[in-house]
Amino acid sequence: MTFYELEKECKKRKRNLIILILLIMLFLLISGFFLFYILNSLTKPSFILKKHQTSVQKTKKTEIKQIKKHSVKINQKLLPLIDLKIDFKEKIQKSVKQDKNQTRNQKIIIQTQQIPSFETCINLSKKYLEKKDFKKALKWAKLANIQNKRNPLSWILSAKALYGEGKKEEAIKLLKIYDSYYNNKEIKKLIKEIDEK
Repeated sequence: MTFYELEKECKKRKRNLIILILLIMLFLLISGFFLFYILNSLTKPSFILKKHQTSVQKTKKTEIKQIKKHSVKINQKLLPLIDLKIDFKEKIQKSVKQDKNQTRNQKIIIQTQQIPSFETCINLSKKYLEKKDFKKALKWAKLANIQNKRNPLSWILSAKALYGEGKKEEAIKLLKIYDSYYNNKEIKKLIKEIDEK
């Protein structure tokens, strides 16, 4: 499976998740409106019955006036629903503004739920390293590291990408941080290799 296919699969998963969420929201909105309508009609059946009986006895002009009054009452009952929609839009706009103001680390934490699997991130990082696209390789290695910090592979790929960008000191520093916590032989070997170059 090529990295293009992996990226397409990741995008497809995201799209399917968004569609599912939208469908659930639509279902909840429709069922909420339906329940509101049922509860409203069940709580005032005698009122509707009395209005109907009196409207039969009155002339056509008074019937039209009563229908207009009744429609105004219905519209007034529906106004809170419309206000809720406006509030919802305002909340979405506020959350979008807040997202723009968040720091980079907060955005990464929020996006962890949307990141592909650890293995996919590692494979993409390796593919980009082979193509010498070090920025993208570093990006995918970091995303893999967010999911599993103990696995040395994401640290190794990050260090190789940093070294490829000409940041030798940062690569060594990164590997030493991992080695201080987990004391790994592969990491020590890579530190020596990078240090000798």
